[in-house]
Amino acid sequence: MKLTSLLERLYTKIYIVIIEDGGRITIAVEIYNGAKKIEDELESFESLKEANVYVEDIIGESPYFYIALLNTSQDQGAIPTCDKLKMRDFADVSLTQSLCIDKKWTLYSSSGNLKELEKRHSSYGLDYIFSPFTILHDFFEDKIKEVMGLYVLIQDESLSIAVFSTEQLEFARHEITDADAIALIEGSGISDDSGFELDSHEEIESDIDLDDLGALDDLDALDDIESLDDIEALDDIDSIESFEDFTEESEEVSMEEPESKEESIEGFNLDFHRFTLIQEALKTFYSDEVYRQAFVEAVFIADAVGVSGDLKSYLEEELFVTPIVRKIDLAQELLTLSKDEVMHAS
Repeated sequence: MKLTSLLERLYTKIYIVIIEDGGRITIAVEIYNGAKKIEDELESFESLKEANVYVEDIIGESPYFYIALLNTSQDQGAIPTCDKLKMRDFADVSLTQSLCIDKKWTLYSSSGNLKELEKRHSSYGLDYIFSPFTILHDFFEDKIKEVMGLYVLIQDESLSIAVFSTEQLEFARHEITDADAIALIEGSGISDDSGFELDSHEEIESDIDLDDLGALDDLDALDDIESLDDIEALDDIDSIESFEDFTEESEEVSMEEPESKEESIEGFNLDFHRFTLIQEALKTFYSDEVYRQAFVEAVFIADAVGVSGDLKSYLEEELFVTPIVRKIDLAQELLTLSKDEVMHAS
């Protein structure tokens, strides 16, 4: 028996995932003794210092720990090719780390942002950084196999927007929810005391003419990668398994009663802002000749925050389809990906 195998039997394995979003740091932990899960925890922190202390305390229990982070930085995305020359048609990837998926499409993220993330968590180190587009693809894998659709992952401070045909990325855009833009909406008179009616509804409808990511793995390799010529050094995530036990939850968005009128207005403005970002992304997909001309047949939303019914209504009115909304537990999705990565690396 190998010494490593013997030690693994003596110690527990610890999986830790970190999600930084909306001024809050969420950390999920699962601890295993062999194949049996013996403990799990979910904690939330408002400061990086507190979060780091918590992680350092957890990993002190075993030398076998694996730490993953969801990349929420602005300078990232995905493009529908793995050809290094064609990549330039879709985005400036000169200062990025890239990863080809299924020999068809590519995840990329700013090298500077990745190094900054590594620095923020340098007291314990990161094993994996996962792209939100990897989460989006795996979460809706069953739908992607069936239909050409618009897929959106909604977090507190960002949107990951993609168009997938059967197993092929056609378009992607990662957008940060802009607080300044929301402030402009609040002062624009788009709502009144009688409800949340848009004063410029006809203008919004005319804005778009319908006729017209995984993961960046193994940070130990980042320092050695200087350009796109070295992307082969990054591990491929083709082997990530789909979620066999995934079951679709209610397709209706929860409609909780707001605690106050101010809270309701804030939620309305945020969802309207999300709608405009989705609208602009889809407009780009339809109008930019660099993308394959194809019609989006359905809309699927992975909801990590609990959006209101307003967003769904906007999309129904503009796209003439009823969006399918699935609630997503990002921590659990990341834990699944982390365990898959560790298993395939063994």
